[in-house]
Amino acid sequence: MSINAPTKHESTPLLENNDPPSKSEVREEAMHEHRKLQKRIEQEDSTHQRISIVELVAMSMFWFGISAHWTAILMIVMPYQVARFAPDTHKNTILGVVLLLGSATAMVVSVVFGHISDQCLLRYGKRRPFIIAGTLGNVLALFWCAYSNSIWMYGAAYIATCFFHNIARVSYSALLPDLVVEGQRGLAGSLFGLATVLGNLAGAMTGLGINRLNIWQIYALIVSVLFVSMLVTVIFTPEPPPISPHPEYRKKFRPFDWKSFSTSLIMPFAGHDFRIAFLGQVFVLVGVNSFQNFLQYYFHDAVPVPYRLFSMAFGDTSPEAVMVFTVISLLGGIIGSLASGVISTRVGLKPCLAVSGLLMFPVPIVVAFVPRYPVVVLVAFFFGMGSAAYSSLYWALSSVSLSSREDHARDMGIMNFSVVIPQMLAGAVAGSLIDKLQPHGHNLGYKVNFGAAALEIVLGIIFIKWIHRR
Repeated sequence: MSINAPTKHESTPLLENNDPPSKSEVREEAMHEHRKLQKRIEQEDSTHQRISIVELVAMSMFWFGISAHWTAILMIVMPYQVARFAPDTHKNTILGVVLLLGSATAMVVSVVFGHISDQCLLRYGKRRPFIIAGTLGNVLALFWCAYSNSIWMYGAAYIATCFFHNIARVSYSALLPDLVVEGQRGLAGSLFGLATVLGNLAGAMTGLGINRLNIWQIYALIVSVLFVSMLVTVIFTPEPPPISPHPEYRKKFRPFDWKSFSTSLIMPFAGHDFRIAFLGQVFVLVGVNSFQNFLQYYFHDAVPVPYRLFSMAFGDTSPEAVMVFTVISLLGGIIGSLASGVISTRVGLKPCLAVSGLLMFPVPIVVAFVPRYPVVVLVAFFFGMGSAAYSSLYWALSSVSLSSREDHARDMGIMNFSVVIPQMLAGAVAGSLIDKLQPHGHNLGYKVNFGAAALEIVLGIIFIKWIHRR
């Protein structure tokens, strides 16, 4: 039996349909499907599944480790090590330069790797691999800090610490807007604020060991807390695998387009709330960093020893004095973080942020002009209450101010500029300002610097008034 050949009219579409698609056609179809899927996700955002309280707690655990890591380094260990390597008359300036270099590194790394994380298509998730790899590099860099025997080696090790830490941190920061619906972000912010307080408390405890343990043991404790908290988060946080646009378009990362990446750096600032939230955060954190980062040297240079409170001696070294200040501030921080989560759900984020600023701004002025240990410790409670409330609420405010659901890590990386730029400014200006003015007597350097810090906090809080969201 013969088979009739298809007519000319029938053959053309058959041949066209049987032709294998070109790479460009596959890619075009893949990206078209991805855009349709992304649009559907955004439309269904209001019905997005809530994650459980246990998962929220697990997510916040790494923030506990991060807070302990940076409190221990910035407030206790780093000033202690820099003072060992630097002349006493230039210690504030050198500390500021090291902070400046680390912050510049963090700023570049956070936005580049935030964008790379957003483009990741690994089946393990687009955040988890960067969190794990960055933390492992962070651990190695911390041991390099412990090994350092000169300011040059320590500076290089600190830059490496900032490099790897921010690979992990920027991807981790995107988990909150990725997984937490807007209705849960007040609660999530409260849990992150509590994690900040408890992490700061754990980090401050290194002040007890600074004269009892060697530097290797102190860094081993910091590493242990950071690594274990990271494991809890990556194991128990339910990150879904990234949405692959098309089964035939199987790549580990979407193509990296430097031109579109450069353009994307300014895109978030087109959003009014993002822009105002960014500027407000910069001003507040310039003030906070100008105050906190130089407290250890302030206690050494300005506050009489021994450090007594209610006839009880709390040590005679500046790291121990900073540790007590931090612990007292964290007691206030526990109240601030818990209360802010409850109150903000009723009155909104903005009024609570304004109150947090009113609690913080008088403290640097009181500390600078009344250098008496009982007074300093008393106002530390109110500073901790305000700063913890501000930190927890700003997590929530930042996450709802993002410009794009598809680029959460990029946007959080850019928002992270509002954290590292203040560190750069405080490092570049505050340290050298203190060293230049201190020789004039009357602790003029600390008075001018801490007074400016109070003004900067007030200016940052004023910006919050112009954010549209409550």
